[in-house]
Amino acid sequence: MRQWLTNALDQVIHHGQYSNLYLRNHLHQLNEKDRALATRIFYGTIQNHLLCRSVWKQYVKKNPSPITRIVLDMSVYQLLFLDKVPRYAIIDQAVSIVKRKKQAESKLVNAILHKIDDQSIHWPEDKIERCAMETSCPLWLIQMWNTQYGWDRASQMARASLH
Repeated sequence: MRQWLTNALDQVIHHGQYSNLYLRNHLHQLNEKDRALATRIFYGTIQNHLLCRSVWKQYVKKNPSPITRIVLDMSVYQLLFLDKVPRYAIIDQAVSIVKRKKQAESKLVNAILHKIDDQSIHWPEDKIERCAMETSCPLWLIQMWNTQYGWDRASQMARASLH
């Protein structure tokens, strides 16, 4: 299932596929019992893309390959938002997927995900940057809303975008 998710997220994030259309046309490829979880991870990763990316980027100096970035995004989403999936399974699956695609980056993925699993998130001190990270809204958009409507309204609009 996670390999399917990696391919699906790659199509949406890197190749411009529409998420709802991709899911409608390809979800049947999964076992029926995996579809609900796959849908949650798929949409959750997309919705929280900036947050997930901000979390793992704290631990890298050089950007990994596009497919490894997708695996990290998806895995961080699962570590942060899914309680019922064992954490060791999330990390093990991520490493296995990357080993098949980019062998050299599998140790990096393992190290990053273990660091994230062991430590708390480092949130920006600036309230606008933190809001952007928490809501996965582009920073420029929250800054514009803050300038035009004030902080309270900007924060409300960013949080409303999560629903």
